[in-house]
Amino acid sequence: MKNSRDVILEYYAFMRLADSDLIVARRSLDSLKRVKHPDSVCAIIRDSLISYARPFTGNRGVVKKRNLRLMESIIPEALKASHRNVMGIRDQVVAHTDISYR
Repeated sequence: MKNSRDVILEYYAFMRLADSDLIVARRSLDSLKRVKHPDSVCAIIRDSLISYARPFTGNRGVVKKRNLRLMESIIPEALKASHRNVMGIRDQVVAHTDISYR
């Protein structure tokens, strides 16, 4: 049986990790100002996409076994199209090799 305290603690831990992922994505993008080598730029962009998308994809917890994620509803309306674009790139190019995208 799921203890409500355990559910709350797990959600808190997830939110802390999600916050950390979003900070990493931002810092990675900020570092592009100092990087010139194309291979490094590609790696940083890939890292940023993965870090940004991680909290919005299905994550597993201990108490909540599946679907631990940030909901798209937290994204401001003005940024939803950009969010969907980033998630699409992550899904079709970084996480999978969708020929249709290329």
